[in-house]
Amino acid sequence: MYRDWREALALAAPGGAQAPLALAAAAQETDERRAIDLEREAYQADRGFTPAANHAASWRTEVIGVRSASPGLDICWRSRSAS
Repeated sequence: MYRDWREALALAAPGGAQAPLALAAAAQETDERRAIDLEREAYQADRGFTPAANHAASWRTEVIGVRSASPGLDICWRSRSAS
């Protein structure tokens, strides 16, 4: 069964399940630049969503360097601890 996660993301209500939908759309995306944008969108939608934080940290580590990943992971950890 084919699922169009980007279309599902477009239909999602604000404040809904945008982070997991954006991450699923990123995994399905064939254009690397668009996939990175969707991963960033997932992280910005919910900074406490661990899979999105991991993807953001991975991308930042690859492109910018290891130290750049730490702040995003710290934000995720603090938001998860506050819940």
